[in-house]
Amino acid sequence: MSNTAQTSAMERINLLLDDNSFVEIGAQVTKRSTDFNLQGKSVPGDGVITGYGVIDGNIVYVYSQDASALGGSIGEMHAKKIAQIYDLAEDVLDFSVKQICFEENEKINNTAYTQAALVTTCLAMTAELLTYGIVPQGSAGLSLGEYAAICAAEGMSVKDAILLVRKRGILMNEAVPEGEGAMAAVLGLEKEQVEAGIAGIDGVSIANYNCPGQIVITGSKEAVLSAEEPLKAQGAKRVMQLKVSGPFHSPYLKEAAKKLSK
Repeated sequence: MSNTAQTSAMERINLLLDDNSFVEIGAQVTKRSTDFNLQGKSVPGDGVITGYGVIDGNIVYVYSQDASALGGSIGEMHAKKIAQIYDLAEDVLDFSVKQICFEENEKINNTAYTQAALVTTCLAMTAELLTYGIVPQGSAGLSLGEYAAICAAEGMSVKDAILLVRKRGILMNEAVPEGEGAMAAVLGLEKEQVEAGIAGIDGVSIANYNCPGQIVITGSKEAVLSAEEPLKAQGAKRVMQLKVSGPFHSPYLKEAAKKLSK
């Protein structure tokens, strides 16, 4: 018994299970105080190991071996992980990201604010998933989502990702002031039909091929609005104006892309 007590939880698990079969769930959970000070501390996590593995081809669940080591963290670890991301964003940004995310306000539709708020929320969700032991083997994202994906893959820090998309949002907003650009989702048409519908209309182009039967157009507000009737004449079931503050994925933002690359 004394020898067993002196070995770590992980060593005992490895002795119990078949070689290299253990999958730990909650690897991010460590012993911590419950004072809600939200300060990240490096504390040994032995005693909070839960997961599953194999013995002679049979799946075996392994549960936490010492509840005292949790120190109450199960009840608050999720809130802490999320709060830490939002607190970091509050510290590094020049506006309140919590206000944007959790209170009714007009800024949520302005890309200068939306981008940083959305990436912060995505990274907070990532932190929550990690507390469950869900560790990605890869990550992917479209457009703004690429920044969260790179961060999740440890290609950049959380701080750098938040600051970079804040700069990106400002540059995009400066390139086309709010209210001058627009986007619309075209439902029920093929690519060729959308192209035919917007042909000859200056200032509008295809932004995204979301899925069969749903294609997004982008451009100046006047051009996007003027494309609605020709697209309906092509058979569009609906041309739905999107709640965005600019003509994203359009040539109007080329200058913003050049500035961001510097």
